[in-house]
Amino acid sequence: MGILLLPSLEEKRHIRLENISQTEAELFITNFEERVKASRRLNTPVKSIADAFQIYRLLPDLCDYDIEDMIEELSVSDVARQRGIRAAFIDEDTDTIIVGTTIVYSDKWAMVGVDDDTLPDQILEMEY
Repeated sequence: MGILLLPSLEEKRHIRLENISQTEAELFITNFEERVKASRRLNTPVKSIADAFQIYRLLPDLCDYDIEDMIEELSVSDVARQRGIRAAFIDEDTDTIIVGTTIVYSDKWAMVGVDDDTLPDQILEMEY
């Protein structure tokens, strides 16, 4: 079971869900993307993909890392022209990290399907 940070559509903050499965996290993230599409103006990302999230299993023994700092860092995109908040899920038991591809950066604007190719290196360089 893992932790999911899901962006709020009302304020610039995350909603935290604990003890949820990977399947539940994937459903929450997919549903979030649909709600964003219905409620925000959408910009086109520099690189895009069709998936609502990307799954990473790059680090063994996630329980040895500071999961709180890791999930906070992954839930914010600092990529130029794609800055904002996004969903992030970490399951220490399965060493799974999921990062949403929908980035919300204001109460009116978002991007859907952002292919953030900096994430694998960002994950591998984490020293928590």
